[in-house]
Order: sequence, then structure tokens, then C-alpha cells
Amino acid sequence: MFAVGCGDGDSPAPTVTAREGGGAQSGVTAAGLVPDLTPLGFVIGQSERDPAAQPGQDAHRALFQQSGAPKMGARVDVSVSKDIPTAMAQWASTSTALKNPPPDLFGASSSQNDTAATGIGDQSKAYITAKPDPSGTQVWTDVYRFGRAVVIVQVLSRDEAAGQKARVAIAEMIRDRAR
Repeated sequence: MFAVGCGDGDSPAPTVTAREGGGAQSGVTAAGLVPDLTPLGFVIGQSERDPAAQPGQDAHRALFQQSGAPKMGARVDVSVSKDIPTAMAQWASTSTALKNPPPDLFGASSSQNDTAATGIGDQSKAYITAKPDPSGTQVWTDVYRFGRAVVIVQVLSRDEAAGQKARVAIAEMIRDRAR
């Protein structure tokens, strides 16, 4: 349940937070930063090296689903760079690109609006789909940098309060693993 059709929308400049700091230093792997979301009621559906990753790139993705209410979905994509400047450049390009996602991500007419970032991580930017899909599902996309790691977290939910709570909890779990 990761395809969502959403409408178009325009918005002001993205919400960005940035902090100086380390995190995700030597010894950290992309797979190692993927959190265990079972305390949030999620079960893992898929966890694998990102098939779109370049040879030698440390990248991992995981898909999660809740079976009970509020029945949210989550996706976590992690890429660990060789150094912080490379991660900063990757974060900048990724967070900008996700403002207008490719048509195969949420549907051909989808767009995202800026929303408040969680403020977790060395850098963070957040978007929400401009319009919910026909079932009322919204997608929150958070792009984080934790030291050398760039992380994309997407939460799909019909319940805004639950979606917000999950966004923060997932980011905190990743931050704790990145230390």
C-alpha cells in the first residue's frame, strides 16, 4: 500500500531545519540504521539492499505495515555516504527532488506541500501530499541527514495525529541508532 494518488498544489519555500553535528560515523551501515518499528505496531513487509543503489553504495530500504488501527504504512530508505560533505550534498538534492516526486511514486498528478519538519537530525525537511487519495490517505515525507546518512521516511495514514506521532517516533529511533 505505497501507491497513493494525490492532487496538485503550490506552497511557499520548504521547511528546513539544520544542526551541526556528527552522528552516523564510522561503523554505521544503512541496514543498521533501519529501525525496529514493532513497538509502534508495525510489521516489516520487506527489507533489502536498495535495488536502485549504485554498485558499492551502502543503501537499504524497508517497508512496514500496521495490521491494526490506525492501519498506517511506512517506508524507510537509508543511504550512508563516505563523508559528511557528500551526505550534505545528497540531502540537498534529495530533499529538493522530493518536493515534486516522480510520477511513479504517488501517481502522475501528485505533488507535495511543505509541512513542519520534526527538527530531528542534523538536517531535516518535510512534505505532505497536496491532497489525500480517494480513501483519505495522506503521505508525509521526511528527509533527514544524520551525519553521513541520508534517510527518507514516508508515513502513510488517514489519521493525521497518528501519522505525526509515527513520524517523530521513527525519526527518534533512527537518531538513536545513528549515535
